[in-house]
Amino acid sequence: MKRYKLKKKIFLAFCLVPSIITFLIFTVYPLLNGLYMSFFKWSGISGNKEFVALKNYKLLLNDSVIPKTIINDYFLVIVKVVFIMMLALIFAVVLTQFKLKEAPFYRFVYFFQMSCQL
Repeated sequence: MKRYKLKKKIFLAFCLVPSIITFLIFTVYPLLNGLYMSFFKWSGISGNKEFVALKNYKLLLNDSVIPKTIINDYFLVIVKVVFIMMLALIFAVVLTQFKLKEAPFYRFVYFFQMSCQL
């Protein structure tokens, strides 16, 4: 019984480790590196980086364009989510309530792309 549990844990580790490594490499590392780089004044090309601490954040908060861009960003996110949900609801109602002979094909096309995602 202990041997079975050990094999199960090893199998789960082998299944989870690639996802965790991918998440760390492509999400956590760039996030932390971006946070680190935000404390420097750097052109992105030259080798000299000047440590400016929170000066970049002060400039960001004092910029008149930033509040408007944040409002626009949240507006687009909310509108996009509402629009996509309404569109999905319409498709769901059409595919389930109306007797379409093509409905199985559309269901297959819709769910096939979800099964192919990584």
